Order: sequence, then C-alpha cells, then structure tokens
Amino acid sequence: MMSLSGWPNLTTYREVVQDPATAFADPELQQCQPEVNPLGLPIIRSGGFVGTFHLIGTREWAVRCFVRPVPDLTERYRFIAAFLQRHPRPYFVPMEYHEQGIRVDGRWFPIVKMPWVRGETLVRAVASRLDDPAALEALRDEFSEIALDLEHLGAAHGDLADDNILLGDSGQLLLIDYDCMYVPGMPMSHSIGLGKPGYQHPGRLPEHFDATIDRFAATVLYTTLDALSLDPTLYQRRQSGDTLLFSQEDLLRPLESPLMRELDQLYKGQPPERQRHWRNFRILLNLPFERLPSFERFLGRHLTTVAARTHLYDVRRPYPVLDAADRQQLLAHVGQYVEVHGTVRTVVSWQTRTGRPCLFVNFGEYVGGDFYVVLWEEALRELAARKWTVDRLREALCGERVAVTGVLATYRAGARVNPQIEYQEPGRLVVLRPPQRGGNIVI
Repeated sequence: MMSLSGWPNLTTYREVVQDPATAFADPELQQCQPEVNPLGLPIIRSGGFVGTFHLIGTREWAVRCFVRPVPDLTERYRFIAAFLQRHPRPYFVPMEYHEQGIRVDGRWFPIVKMPWVRGETLVRAVASRLDDPAALEALRDEFSEIALDLEHLGAAHGDLADDNILLGDSGQLLLIDYDCMYVPGMPMSHSIGLGKPGYQHPGRLPEHFDATIDRFAATVLYTTLDALSLDPTLYQRRQSGDTLLFSQEDLLRPLESPLMRELDQLYKGQPPERQRHWRNFRILLNLPFERLPSFERFLGRHLTTVAARTHLYDVRRPYPVLDAADRQQLLAHVGQYVEVHGTVRTVVSWQTRTGRPCLFVNFGEYVGGDFYVVLWEEALRELAARKWTVDRLREALCGERVAVTGVLATYRAGARVNPQIEYQEPGRLVVLRPPQRGGNIVI
C-alpha cells in the first residue's frame, strides 16, 4: 500500500523486506535476512518519516526507508556523508545513501545503509540504571562532551532525543538517524523535520536550519540526565512516554508545571554549579528560539534573567492521534506511526506457536477484529526487570484510558483483520489519569 504521497508505507516496506534478494539493489543486502518478530515478520523500528530494518548476513546492517519524499534528499546526504568522512568521531556511525535502494512494485526508492550498532537506546540505558546515580551522571557527562564537540564543529544533529542516542556494547554513546542533520556548507534553507517535540523548543520552525538547532534539545537532555541522577523516582512519575522526563506541557507552560516546581526545590539543596545549570535552564524556557545561547555558554555562565515569555505555543503532535474504537480510521492509517487512545477491556496472557509467552492488551473484542497491543517475550522480560509483572500490568491497565504509540499494523486470521501495535520501547504505553488520581502512569 502506498501513502497519499505516493511512497510506500511502513507495512508495505515490511512485506518487501521479507525477500532481500529481490528488494535491494545492494549485493551485500541481497544476501541478508531481516530480523523478525515471533510471527516471522520483519521488525519495524520507526521514527518520524523513516522506518528502520535490521538486516543480518556476514555483517549486520540498519536499513532506513522513507515513507514520504524529502526535498533535496540526495544532496543533503551527500553533504552529510562528506562531513562524516572529514570529521570521524567515535559517536558517529558511518552511513551510505543509496538513491536506488529498495524496489517496491517496480519502483526504486532511496535507503540509508548503516552498520548495525549493538547496544541499547538511551531510554533503555536510563531505565536500567536508575539505581546507579553515578552511571546516570556518566551518561550526562559523555553526552555533554558530544554536544560540545558537535557545536565546535559547526554542525547539529537536528533531532537529539532518547531514541536517537545509543549506548553501544562498547560503552560509548553514539548518535544515529542523521535525516535532520545540519553540516557546514549546506545550501538548504529548511529542515526536513523539527525533531521530537518533548526535546525541542516550541518556537522551532522549518526555516531554522543551521548550527544552532541543537541548542535547546542539548540542554533538555543534559538537565534530564542530571535531574534523574539526583532523584530517580522522577522517571517513574513522569507524565509523558515520549521523553525521559519533561513533557511538552512542562516546556510550553513551565510556570504551571508541578514538575518544574518540584525541581526548583530539588536544586535548592545542590552545589552551586548544579544550581547555576538549573537556573540557566529555567531562563532558557522563556527565551525565543532565536536568542538561545550556545550549549557551551549554558554550561559555563550565568545567563541573564528574562521575563516569562508571553507568546503561547500549542502542543505539537508529530503523528496522528486515533480512537481505538474507530476501526475504520485505524485501518486507514495502517503502516504509519500513530498514537492510539482508548479504554483497555482485557489483558490476556498467551503463547506463540513455538511456546513463547506474549501478552495481548485488548481495547475491544479480539475475535471481533478490534484493536490490540501485543507484547512479545523480550518486552515482557524487560518490563519484569522494571518490576512490571503481568499481574501488575493487568491491574494498571484494565478499565483505564490508555495511550499507545507505535507503527500501526494488522494481524490477519482468515477473514478477520485486527489493527495492532507491537510494544517495543519503554514509555510506549501510558495510563491516562487525572492529577487527583496521581497523574499518568508511564509503562
């Protein structure tokens, strides 16, 4: 199925990737096989307008496929590839842009090919180190070094976020996903994306495309890791599954944010340097995008206090928000990265045909073709390590309004077609509760 743009959607790419020998032009990729889920389908890792597949052969590769046309894509990647070659860094991953990369229904579409990096996303790294403040401080300091180095190079990643930063098995932080990257000399005047909203300044616009576009996100990530090292319980009490700590609402309306007030109190008892960083962060939240200081200045200097900003921004939704009960609407968005809201009816433990455990979170009648979320064995094991047993999940989810984000796919059984999402990353399930009931629960 093609999207409205005329480009394949993510589930169409998944169908094609099942046969690499005919899908790809690259001889090395033709000899690979995709990583698959327990149903034997290639696993899609998605963000924004790109889906990533893991191809395994004599070497392992990440293959990124685009779901919409991108202005000047070939030229952008030519500049990025040249920059990475001129400035090799341990936190960069080599990449190749293939204009004729993957064939769908007889048409060629571009791909980006990168070595597969073994490791964990920053969100997983943080979730597994909440009982080790020194480890979180080490992640903060290493990220700070990377952000400073990028700034000194006159470049910007463009989408600094917890899912675009990996902690490799080597123990080194790495930046991935260079689609929104700015490098010196680029003649383009617009960014092709605005980054993950919970890390970005609400006033960032497409025409902001230069070496300054990482300034706000770098300070948010630095402050997040610092705050979590001081109080790890903040992670479990955060209100958004899209970020490690701050929600869009916290950044948009800091004066109304209970989290900001709590952090004000937390930092009062900290050493002067930490207090200065927190004060600087609070000041940044009131600055227009164009006046943001460099990350180096944020770290090293007292910023001048400014009046609270008067321009109010709206919450930005980077993907469609759908109703779990509207089956036709869900089916119309198959292959897209979406957010689905609905009431959980049942949580059912099951086993695959090979005897592996899985969990179905049903938002209606499974046998009637209604929407559900599936958690495979790996996800259940990861949740259990964070004290989320099946019984606790059932207690937290049943009867509650829940938001889930991910790639919307379908499961077919005879004539029945169920829209579904696979739970892949921490934070992708959020129990929506009002403040009087303790606020949201992020799973």
